[in-house]
Amino acid sequence: MDVMAAVLASLVALGLLAWGGILAWRRLQLCPHCVWIVKRVQHGWLRCPRCHRQYGRK
Repeated sequence: MDVMAAVLASLVALGLLAWGGILAWRRLQLCPHCVWIVKRVQHGWLRCPRCHRQYGRK
C-alpha cells in the first residue's frame, strides 16, 4: 500500500509541475536574438536583459 501512495503522490506532483510550467510558458517567451527566457510582450516592445536588444511579440 505504501508503494501505491508513493506512486499517487508522484503523479500528483508531476501534474502540478506540468500545470505550473504551462502557466509560466504563457507569460514567457524566448528572445529572438539570444534565445534567453524573457517576459512575453502584450503590446509594443521590450528590451532583453541579456543582449539589450528590443523584441516584440511573436
